[in-house]
Amino acid sequence: MAAPLWVEVDEVDVVLDLAAGSAHDASENLRHRDDGGAHVEGEALLGEDVHLAAEVLVALDERDGDAMRVDFWYIDKNAAGFLLIAPSVYPNDQLPTLADYPWHLIDEERFARENAALREENLFVSLSFYDTDDAPPLEICLLVGRMGGDKLILLVTKTDYPKTAPKVRVAPFIHSKPDDDMYKVFEQAWKTSDAVDMGFDWTPDHTLLDVVKAVEAKVKK
Repeated sequence: MAAPLWVEVDEVDVVLDLAAGSAHDASENLRHRDDGGAHVEGEALLGEDVHLAAEVLVALDERDGDAMRVDFWYIDKNAAGFLLIAPSVYPNDQLPTLADYPWHLIDEERFARENAALREENLFVSLSFYDTDDAPPLEICLLVGRMGGDKLILLVTKTDYPKTAPKVRVAPFIHSKPDDDMYKVFEQAWKTSDAVDMGFDWTPDHTLLDVVKAVEAKVKK
């Protein structure tokens, strides 16, 4: 069996192509449960038990002395078993890149803390993804308002928040109902909003509540 292809994880992406070759080895692991349904046996296959084209196996260097082997398979509804997929490896700079994960999913603890701090100040908060700069990815935007107030504050955060400071806009208050589409409410507020300087030098230690309080004080003057 030919040696696997070793890949530096942060230097390449993998593009998959259907490979010619026997699906027999993989389909041998296809069994049937007692209820008649198909499942795949959870046993590991030794290298000498699997006869694949050399390019089918990719070994990823995990930089800690270990390596992870990746096998690629394709299941076709018209086939009796698995079909082999041969990955073609290209440098990252030759392929499109995926957008970064949004900060509120990467750092759920911070988002929960920021959201709770805003609500404890009797502010209502709505989160929307919105294109604020005509470039991907969408920004993570929070629509913030105070009951009885006459303004809405739009907080626009990048995926790397809090590293990058949020941008702030202020719009006239929009009265909404519980069943209103908050994305449409945000869009309406965006169209009538004006940019506002938060009034202080941002650091990652600041919070969205700091921004809201600074902007509220500023628009009252």
